[in-house]
Amino acid sequence: MEQFPPTGSPSSVWPPPPSNTPDESQSLRITLLMQYRSPVALTRWMIGFVATTVLLNISAVLVLLANPRRTSEAQDLTDISNLPRLIAGILFYVWIYRLYKNLTALSVHGLKSIPGIAVLMCMLPIVNLYQPVVIFGEIWRASASQASVVQAGGRWKAVPFAPIIVCWWIAYLLYSLVIALNSRDVNSSSDPTSYLFIGLTSLISGILMIILAVRLSRREEIRHAEALTSLQV
Repeated sequence: MEQFPPTGSPSSVWPPPPSNTPDESQSLRITLLMQYRSPVALTRWMIGFVATTVLLNISAVLVLLANPRRTSEAQDLTDISNLPRLIAGILFYVWIYRLYKNLTALSVHGLKSIPGIAVLMCMLPIVNLYQPVVIFGEIWRASASQASVVQAGGRWKAVPFAPIIVCWWIAYLLYSLVIALNSRDVNSSSDPTSYLFIGLTSLISGILMIILAVRLSRREEIRHAEALTSLQV
């Protein structure tokens, strides 16, 4: 039998929409979540090149410990480490972009910047001496689990800061300083002490970077899983 719309208000809809149609806010959340991209694979690639750089620098130290006169071999290993260090640096910026962009996909409001500007702040001279700490601190807080946000009074900006971020950044600045001094000093290639400092700072900053990368990626994955679960309830 043919159905006719009821005679009543001209704004009435016939047939009526299903009762389980999501509202606009939920539709927006779904749209944003579809833009989320897992950082796990990118994190693993970056960690791989960071670890390769550290191993090459440590190998240079071990060569000198076996024979302090083998400075040429140590220098070769240090020079080779520049390639994975460069690749790790490129992946690092891509990784920051992905982490920051995912925050928008996770419906985090009140961010100080956008992904492109966040990466730029980590590259510009002078400001890149402190901005990475600020940016990583924001990513750390914004990717906190729902339980952590509740404990912080419902505000993600009140989530406690992670001291490992500052420790890693100080270690990385020391490592970069030692590398810069070693490249400028022509006599450093024959000084075993310079390779020892490179290996030590590379090891510390590399380990802290790996720990931080794993923890940040895991936090975003947990936050993403929580967002999916909340939509299914």
